[in-house]
Amino acid sequence: MHILALMKSYWLIGPQFEILETDEDLRITDSNTTAASDLGDISTGSLGIFVSCEEIYHPSSGTIDIICGPYIKRLLDLPSGFWVVMVIFYALGLAIFAVTAIGSVLSLCKRSLCRKSIFTLSAFVQAVAGLFILLGLILYPFGWGNEAVQELCGQVTEPFIPRGCSVGWSFLLSIGALVLTFACSILGVQAEIATASDRVEAKVMQDKCFVCVP
Repeated sequence: MHILALMKSYWLIGPQFEILETDEDLRITDSNTTAASDLGDISTGSLGIFVSCEEIYHPSSGTIDIICGPYIKRLLDLPSGFWVVMVIFYALGLAIFAVTAIGSVLSLCKRSLCRKSIFTLSAFVQAVAGLFILLGLILYPFGWGNEAVQELCGQVTEPFIPRGCSVGWSFLLSIGALVLTFACSILGVQAEIATASDRVEAKVMQDKCFVCVP
């Protein structure tokens, strides 16, 4: 979920236009302002961390072109310093997160590491990863005043106030993934409590490899 959110462009959604066809002419209405204007080529789109999409409506042909792709070549090309730091925190969080995947595999064969429960260690590491990702998500709205956002949403855009734009599902997906990250961390602690019970130990002493205790 974290990776999908980062790779999509739907962090900020540009103004949505409603196309109205009348007997005399075609007109377009901005759903945010409800003001009608004569049509030329109209563009809107969406902006992500690495990818942007542009939707261009051509009234002459009645067609819409959708162009999506990366809008930066390097990390430092991001339009906001806050976004650069956000990506660094997010990348650190995902790298630490990967350690828990290794821990989950090791837990099938080994219950402790350096005299510490592998469940507790994995839960702690996952919580640390979640904290790094949380810091990244907090920094993201601070960068809404950059030129790329202003070009999509309007010049009045400010940090935490994306006037003219709406928050997209990619941002919401990353928040949902963060909630699940901390939920899994809590489950890791509960796994240690469950596997360390006397009833489980008794089953293990009976040479049972897989134990399910209600």
